[in-house]
Amino acid sequence: MLRRTKWSAVVALAAFSLLLGACGTQSATTTTTTTAPPPIAVAATTSFAQAGCKDAGAITQAMNGRITTCLRAEALSEGPYHISLQQIIGAKGLTTGSTLAAGPAVKLRLSPSGGAPGTTVTAIGTLSEKLQPLPQYANFCWDGCVNGLQYSGVPLRWTGPTTFTAKLVVPAAPWVESDPARIALLRTGSFPIGVNCLVVVRGCGLGGAEGSAAFNMTGVKKPSWCNSAAQCASLAAGPGKVLPGQIIKVQGYAPLVSVIGSDEPFAFQMQVSPGVPRGDSVKLTTMAKGGTEAFFGQAPVRIAQAPTFASLGKPSPGAATLAGPGSITADPTDPGRVFWCAGAYLGETGPSGTRQIPSQAAAKLLASLGYGFMGASSPSCAAVAPLPLPPGTLPAVAAAFTVSQGGSAPPVYEVALYTLDGGASWTPVPPPQGASAFTFGGFRFAGNKLQALYGTDGGSTATPYQVATADMQSAEAGWQSGSLACPASGPCTTLGPYVPGNCAMNGTSQSVLYSTSPGAGWQSPEWPQQLSACASAEVASVGGGRLLAIASQSRYPVRLSTNGGRTWSYVALPALPPGALGAGAGTGFGVAGGQLLLLPTGGLLAYGVGQPQTGSYLLEPGKGTWCRVPANVALPTSPFGTAVGLAGGNLWWVAYGQQTTAPVPHQVPVSQIAC
Repeated sequence: MLRRTKWSAVVALAAFSLLLGACGTQSATTTTTTTAPPPIAVAATTSFAQAGCKDAGAITQAMNGRITTCLRAEALSEGPYHISLQQIIGAKGLTTGSTLAAGPAVKLRLSPSGGAPGTTVTAIGTLSEKLQPLPQYANFCWDGCVNGLQYSGVPLRWTGPTTFTAKLVVPAAPWVESDPARIALLRTGSFPIGVNCLVVVRGCGLGGAEGSAAFNMTGVKKPSWCNSAAQCASLAAGPGKVLPGQIIKVQGYAPLVSVIGSDEPFAFQMQVSPGVPRGDSVKLTTMAKGGTEAFFGQAPVRIAQAPTFASLGKPSPGAATLAGPGSITADPTDPGRVFWCAGAYLGETGPSGTRQIPSQAAAKLLASLGYGFMGASSPSCAAVAPLPLPPGTLPAVAAAFTVSQGGSAPPVYEVALYTLDGGASWTPVPPPQGASAFTFGGFRFAGNKLQALYGTDGGSTATPYQVATADMQSAEAGWQSGSLACPASGPCTTLGPYVPGNCAMNGTSQSVLYSTSPGAGWQSPEWPQQLSACASAEVASVGGGRLLAIASQSRYPVRLSTNGGRTWSYVALPALPPGALGAGAGTGFGVAGGQLLLLPTGGLLAYGVGQPQTGSYLLEPGKGTWCRVPANVALPTSPFGTAVGLAGGNLWWVAYGQQTTAPVPHQVPVSQIAC
């Protein structure tokens, strides 16, 4: 079962984990088995697999309290930190102590009726009346069904109309009881095992047992990691010093809080706090909105100073692949001609000015194919690129339009069409074998050839993309299946297909792909496997065989690869000034509305769409602080949709949204973006 991990420079309240119930009586004096965790020897790596973790971010806990997990070091400042297991006990709106018993009375007996910690027990139940339908799961409780340890969703095996059996493993570690929250230390004695929620109703797990039987715990020995209730947890981390982005393995012991099924303790999440470990290894804090926040263990770790953007010297940006479908594209044979689309409008801007490319015929074609436009009268253009035809009077372009099936949404798709007569007529781009029109993922150039990138039907991971290549040397279109081309310069690393998504909900992303040589096939690194396409992101060659991955919405907004994209390391950015792009004092990049763009000059531009009052900022090569771009340098600030791109030495953008008139493309020479 996957568990979450969490990093934070300050302890924050987590989302509540509602328990169906709790069970409990008094804890007593202690005794148990097992030893404290030894120091962990783990080589520094950004790979979960190399750190010895099969499931990225999964927290596992055994019935003897043993904790194992790995987490990725966040982009925190250099210094000491400590890692704790965070658990939420109880929650607002849940009141324990009820005598509610939702199901029929149950006569319960146990086999065996006693034993050592960790014994597997078969509970044999007989109901006082029949249930229809027969439930497949029930809750069980250790030490009473109000405040003690609950086993949620234990499978039942029905041996007759009113008889069942269920297996559960009794605790082999101290556990948490609630109301008030406290540590129950393992001890020799008699403990009730109860069953409830045979009939599931609201709050059934907070009530008393529908039946119970006593288990006699024997052979209890004191564990070395639990000397007292306040010192009843122990965690260790390795390696002891890491860079942001590297993997930390955490092992140790902690009390049980709840159990899923028969024998899988539920571990909420890991939390990282600043400073060296201090005080007790168990900390229980009453939350303002109800419930108790518990922290178990304090594994020390040190975050090392990551290489800075200034330490890269002066990057020499070459070929770059920008995330997104591509709504601003230059003609590779004539960079002075830029094609753009925004909303329902498409256009070409060049030395002779701007001309519109009509899309009415495209709308009619899409409607005739059964696509809808989500309540609008015309589709919205998501991507556009010029077709490599001989120069003529009419622009020949391929464009992708956002549609839905039957007019409803979501989901939405981008469907690619092309025109050879300036928009008077349109034809669907033929998807390559293994793909469909719904899996279009952007346009790319391979030299002077245009490629339409597609994902595969069914989301196959063996072949994550398909390509249709336009090789057009006459007025007749010729699309053939092909293979994804390497960028024009630098290492063979790029982004996979763009997949439309709702950025207000589940977002959308693009895979990072690298190839060891042209034609050798494509692979994804373990980190980053993908970049969010809901904000400005790109993979760019920056000279000397180096690559930068820029991801505005990532906690690691800049990453560097020196081996062709196989592995990446985090590059630290200086803090933005207080209030810049909505940032608080001393915060780094990655805040509300902020976008990052690598400029051809080698600098990083931070601009805030929808926040014109905050201005834009530039991080010049070799510099350790951001400077504010003068207000007289026009940069994108529209609160509505804004398409941004680089072409012909200029920064281009087209703002669109609620206007009914055609949008106007804007451009500013990159050389003017300076402080």
